[in-house]
Amino acid sequence: MPRVTDPGTHAQQLAYLRAWRSETIETTTSYAGNPAVADLHDAAQAAGIRSSAAVPLKDAQGHVFAVLILFGRYPGVFETPSARTFLAALGLLVSERQHETSREQRFAPISAERRHALRDRLYRGALELHYQPVVDLRCGKPDLVEALARLRLEDGTLASPAEFLPGFGATELVRLFRDGLHQALTQLQAWDAQGLKLVVSLNLPPAVLIHPDCSTWDP
Repeated sequence: MPRVTDPGTHAQQLAYLRAWRSETIETTTSYAGNPAVADLHDAAQAAGIRSSAAVPLKDAQGHVFAVLILFGRYPGVFETPSARTFLAALGLLVSERQHETSREQRFAPISAERRHALRDRLYRGALELHYQPVVDLRCGKPDLVEALARLRLEDGTLASPAEFLPGFGATELVRLFRDGLHQALTQLQAWDAQGLKLVVSLNLPPAVLIHPDCSTWDP
């Protein structure tokens, strides 16, 4: 292992280090004849490893906090389109599970009554999007806005994601995203009519991506 962390070796080209830097999935097609992993060839062969994949795991802010490494018994097993789809889905699912664990640790449990009240407000159309501008410091003008979800409660106060997300499951997250997408597109249309050309950033829960009807939804 000292050779892996020694910058004087080829180890800096290892898939997991490349994945950490690039923040994208990186693979090693084959350990045989690959000078970038020559130092590990014998050990990999002895362990029955012929290929590998490194999947970056990201937190809720999109920052890499870990890299998941998978090893293949045969060369090139992570290079097919189906394998790439699997790796991407795996990264999303593991990252989402980490998000859920973090939320469980960060937020106190809420009562069944509170959960019911929050879900009721969501399905009654009480979602409001607030927009936070991102300014290009080179010109001093905003070119992007980040959509921030808020839930208008029955007493008129606003609940932040920290208050309502712990009470939502996959079904509520899908509804939250669809309502938010509709509002964001409507707002973009209004800004466009005023001559404002902006891009909206909207959080996309993994529960939406893996929903079987996702590709057929009409925002």
